[in-house]
Amino acid sequence: MTRGTHKDKWEETFKEYGYTNYELKFDIIGQEKVDFIKSAQIAFHPSLRESYGFSAFESLHSCPTILVKEYEWWKNFEGSAIVVEEKNLVDEIYKIYNTPYDKNTYCEYGVSKYDETCSIWESFINGFERKKKESVRKNKFTELVESNPHISVSEYYDDQFKQDRYDCLMSNYMAYNVFYLKDKTYISKKSVIDLSESIPSIDDIFS
Repeated sequence: MTRGTHKDKWEETFKEYGYTNYELKFDIIGQEKVDFIKSAQIAFHPSLRESYGFSAFESLHSCPTILVKEYEWWKNFEGSAIVVEEKNLVDEIYKIYNTPYDKNTYCEYGVSKYDETCSIWESFINGFERKKKESVRKNKFTELVESNPHISVSEYYDDQFKQDRYDCLMSNYMAYNVFYLKDKTYISKKSVIDLSESIPSIDDIFS
């Protein structure tokens, strides 16, 4: 499995070594990609670099996943993936390929990692305390916040981006309270907001 831009390189490599028993997939997504990964007996990731190692995440839930020790991104998966020195790859891949294993074990690992990741993000979000600025630089944004119960960030920006509005907000928003709701984000000088309170048109303020 690779990207379309790498397809020819892999075909040339297989041809060079006289290897014909292969199925090469490229640029696949969605269910086709899931099914292809699930069909694999093992997964070997020879990439020199991986920004986040997403490719390894994709196979760890399904089968033994082999990474190259000389390529340091394997450290993100220490204890999860099988890390092999480059000189031993051929022998180790052959041995792992021919060793029976229970696929359910890998599925359970994938579920546990997903739950663990969600839990970490939830703890981070719930425990995050934003440091507020002690002072503000007066401008149209502060005038708007100080004179109204709350403002909607999306309405503040309007459908069209306006540089003066961005500059006003970014220079001062840390001095106020930010409320992240399901559909909108609000800013207010209050510690609690009441969305039933009326607020003026944003364009009226900037007109």
